[in-house]
Amino acid sequence: MSESIVLYTHPDCSYSDALKEELTDFGTRL
Repeated sequence: MSESIVLYTHPDCSYSDALKEELTDFGTRL
């Protein structure tokens, strides 16, 4: 879980788009 959070704190990732989608899905589950 914490590992995923670390990724979210780095928008420079090449797969930032994928992270955004996961963040959206994660937000709806909160």
